[in-house]
Amino acid sequence: MEKLRARKGEKNPLPIGMPPKAIPVAPEKIAAYASNGYGLYDMAGNVCNRCWDWYGAYSSDSQTDPHGPSAGSLRVMRGGSWYNHADISRCANRYPYNPAFDYFDVGFRCVRGH
Repeated sequence: MEKLRARKGEKNPLPIGMPPKAIPVAPEKIAAYASNGYGLYDMAGNVCNRCWDWYGAYSSDSQTDPHGPSAGSLRVMRGGSWYNHADISRCANRYPYNPAFDYFDVGFRCVRGH
C-alpha cells in the first residue's frame, strides 16, 4: 500500500516521510528523517501512537488538552503509520483502537508530564 502526500507547492505526491521512489514496507529507525518544526521526530508516518485517553466525543466547548471520557472500551490512537493513507497520517487525527489487540504498525511514545 502506498501512502502519499503532496509537498506544499509541488504537484507530484511523495511517500510520507520518505524521499522520492522509496515506498516503505516497515517502520524506519527512530529519527531516520529530520525533525518537525517542534524538534520532534516521527510524529506521523512511522508508527501510530497509542494514547492513554479513552476514545469518545469531545465537548463542543473550547478546550486545551482534552482527555475524553474517564472510562471506555476503546483507547485513542494518533499519528498514522507507514501503512496508512496520508489522510490518517497526521498528529491531529485521532481514532479508536481496541487495547486488547496488537497491531503491526503501532507503537507508543514515552512522555513526561509536569
